[in-house]
Amino acid sequence: NPLCELRAFVCKGRVTGITQYYRTCMVPALLQQRSLACNLVCEAVKQLHDRLGESLGDLPLYTADFALIAATATDAPQEASAPSTPTFDQALLIEINPPPPVSGTILFDWDRAKDRAILEGLAAPSVVTEPALPEIRLVEKPVPWESV
Repeated sequence: NPLCELRAFVCKGRVTGITQYYRTCMVPALLQQRSLACNLVCEAVKQLHDRLGESLGDLPLYTADFALIAATATDAPQEASAPSTPTFDQALLIEINPPPPVSGTILFDWDRAKDRAILEGLAAPSVVTEPALPEIRLVEKPVPWESV
């Protein structure tokens, strides 16, 4: 589903922020699987750095676009009257892009100091626990056609 595309902001090999790619579409599957989507993107970035090593290590900040993929084959019988949301099981790299502001920040605002600090990895984590998940921004409610 092309609506399940996310943009990750990566600073020194660490995902600092994730945004939904399409700012005008509320996607229930993304909202329902917010933490899973975040974890899948972080794991995909880790694998990307494991594979490309030093090539990406020199980039202080870049963006990467990912498509969330859901497993399609199941052995369980499906009830026709109860459609379910497929569970994402992979974040597939679409492309690596230049850093903001060349690449758009979509639901973050590069001109806003707080957002810029998040994306540049300078914001203090809000929770002092094991590796904090990056901030993920999704469209939370339907966007009226008039505002598009």
